[in-house]
Amino acid sequence: MADFVGLVPDEKDMTKVVKILDYLGQSTLPSGVLWDLDGTTIDTFDPWITKTAEVVRAHGGCWTSADAQAIFGSSGEVYTAHMAKCVKAGTGKEIDARPLFREIVEYMEREIYPHPRLMAGAREVMEFFQTLGIGNALVTASPYALAMQAMQSTGLEFSAVVTGNDDVPGKPAPDPYLLGATRLGVPIEKCWVFEDSPLGIEAGKTAGAIVFDVHDFPLEKLANLINY
Repeated sequence: MADFVGLVPDEKDMTKVVKILDYLGQSTLPSGVLWDLDGTTIDTFDPWITKTAEVVRAHGGCWTSADAQAIFGSSGEVYTAHMAKCVKAGTGKEIDARPLFREIVEYMEREIYPHPRLMAGAREVMEFFQTLGIGNALVTASPYALAMQAMQSTGLEFSAVVTGNDDVPGKPAPDPYLLGATRLGVPIEKCWVFEDSPLGIEAGKTAGAIVFDVHDFPLEKLANLINY
């Protein structure tokens, strides 16, 4: 029999919990769940990359698919530094890429985050954890303003939030996930993390959480188990 935390599930929910635990290869529910945002909870990775490539090339820089992977899940500081590197590769000039990053953020805030598409299954899985009394925390490298906009536009609710504006090292450092667990008030080793990027996965594992790559464990599949 699986161990349960939070509220005592009714018989129907217990059946769902057992299926989820079996699918994820776990025997115990978490005390808290920590969620990445872009590419895990909302489908915004492609717009970030498309706009970044556009801005870099507009300033004479070089941009390839390898650059997209290099910034996948990175902090704003790393993101900005890589943009500067790409511009230098095309122009030979050192630049301050912070205005370029602000241009991208302003575009995302204006055009994308007012109506982001939720990743399939994300809402159902989050809400199911909530019915069990398990807190959800958002842990994202995106700026605070974008995270708040995403929450408002999607109606998603989190018990704690960590963003790129928090004064901690970004992923792959463990600090964002450690802070998320602290703000939830639960031990990190009793937390599950859902991530889509190598940097985020490394951050969660280094922090001591149990980490699930949503490419290997799609949220849609979990939602189907819940809705079965």
